[in-house]
Amino acid sequence: MSEKVLGPLSVIGAGIGYIIVGFPHSWGGLNTYMMSYHTHYSPDLNPKLFDWIYSIILIGEAGSFLTAPFVTKSLSSRKLVMLMSVVLSLSILTSYFTFNSLLTCFLFALGTGYTSGMIQIACIYPPTSYYPNSIGKITCVLNTAFTVGFGIICTFYKIICNPDNLQVDPETMMYPIDVIENFPRLLITVASVILFFGMISFILMT
Repeated sequence: MSEKVLGPLSVIGAGIGYIIVGFPHSWGGLNTYMMSYHTHYSPDLNPKLFDWIYSIILIGEAGSFLTAPFVTKSLSSRKLVMLMSVVLSLSILTSYFTFNSLLTCFLFALGTGYTSGMIQIACIYPPTSYYPNSIGKITCVLNTAFTVGFGIICTFYKIICNPDNLQVDPETMMYPIDVIENFPRLLITVASVILFFGMISFILMT
């Protein structure tokens, strides 16, 4: 295929990759659902733990920014996006387990943060290699895709986990059992969607 075709496909593929990146930064919408789920099945768990999760996500993301440029030298951007999509999906699914909520929540936070940063860096290289003089425009497209991804994921939270718009208990600040029971289905749905988007990004980016 000619560059006139491959270039736009790479931009679209990178944009789809950035839709994935919206998930870790939607923690504000996921926080209370996850906290309600884990504290319900692990009553001894300190709810203050969840105040640290977004910080761990950002630490993982910052660490990936340092390592991603080196990793992309030995592994192509498209393969890295696919690999990180798989790892991100697995990281999301770790929070399904409650046998050790402290461990699974930590793995969730670190995994989602690190893979998010790797995907961000990996998605920049293919489109900018086709359009080296349009980096600003490509950045605008990717940031727009990130915002779209953020909106899609937050919509899933509402539709799947709390379709009846139930409110948290004013004393415990936790959701009722009707919402808690939907949380595993939410995790499986989000993980599946991220894996699907990762495959599409892998196919389109060259």
